[in-house]
Amino acid sequence: MKHLTYAKWFLFSLFAGNGLLFGYWAVHIPLIQKRFSVDAAQLGLLLLLIAGGSALTMLTSGKTLSWFGSKKLLLIGATGLFALLPVMMWTTHLAILIVAMGTFGIANGLMDVAMNEQAIRLEEAVIQKQGKPILSGLHGAFSLGGLTGASSGYLSLKEGSDGLLLAASLCIFGLIFLWVGERHLLAARQESHEEKGSWRISKKLVLVAGMAFLVLLSEGAIADWSAVYLEKAIGVTPSRAALGYAIFSLAMAVGRFGGDYVRARAAAHDILTFCGIIATVGMSMVLWKANEPITLIGFGLLGLGFSNIVPILFGASNDLPDTSPAMGLSIIVSCGYLGFLSGPVVIGFLIQHAGLTPALSLIAVCSAVVAICASIALANKDY
Repeated sequence: MKHLTYAKWFLFSLFAGNGLLFGYWAVHIPLIQKRFSVDAAQLGLLLLLIAGGSALTMLTSGKTLSWFGSKKLLLIGATGLFALLPVMMWTTHLAILIVAMGTFGIANGLMDVAMNEQAIRLEEAVIQKQGKPILSGLHGAFSLGGLTGASSGYLSLKEGSDGLLLAASLCIFGLIFLWVGERHLLAARQESHEEKGSWRISKKLVLVAGMAFLVLLSEGAIADWSAVYLEKAIGVTPSRAALGYAIFSLAMAVGRFGGDYVRARAAAHDILTFCGIIATVGMSMVLWKANEPITLIGFGLLGLGFSNIVPILFGASNDLPDTSPAMGLSIIVSCGYLGFLSGPVVIGFLIQHAGLTPALSLIAVCSAVVAICASIALANKDY
């Protein structure tokens, strides 16, 4: 029991660290754009490097998880992620930025899949011992980390700093914490030869992976474009523009920390439908462009709506017909985080051709689709 408790809190910290890095990076993207004098489309192409690097590793993660185990992959990915943040914050050379962003994406792909595999297996063990789900809470740690990263980035920008010193401090602390606590990670899952890498396309797999793609595309777009939207469409200062993602992350963290309580008492498809409706309403408020307070409330509702969708969809990897848990998770996570990392690119392209507000309307559409498809994907057992 004590081992499970240590494992839970170590994983909690890793989820938080992952969110912290992305939150801190997200609010500094406008500075990177100004440093290299790139427009929205060019910035989208740079962000595509992260998406491409992650996609490269995630598409093969089902096999690599079976071969090497999530513990090794998690250590490699987290090490790269912590080490590369200060490089991206520091460099003034485009070539170095390109290499760093691509490698950052590869490291993130490894860390995300391996971390979620550890989380799902740990939840199984905790449910057997205590009867309580924990996956939403672990994903809440990611949101809490995003809030912390965005808030610290906001304070850094407010003081006129370029953020490099804090990024270097995060790198050093994160690497020490990772390698001191790695013994608390779970050992590799034991699967039969027939189970390893087995999968088939089913209705449930397509729907679950598709919803994961749409929701995380929206999350990725909010992470990278919320500050730009608040600055350009609402007219706030660059430092206050960071509040959008901070409030989004806070609301998501609150929703996820309460999510395990709700998941133990309500049907998964009902939770997904309700969350999709709340997210649609929140994004509609953002697009209304009434004033700064209403826009920020909209970001909060959007975060609350998105809060428990991803934990439920990832957890569904254990209930896929004719598909091993490792392969099912890798497909769902791959689709989801491909959406998360390609979302900024898609929005950047749409902004270039349609404008900022019409481009971000895609997020409301994605939320509505999730609300409609939830019952079809998780309530129907004929897959």
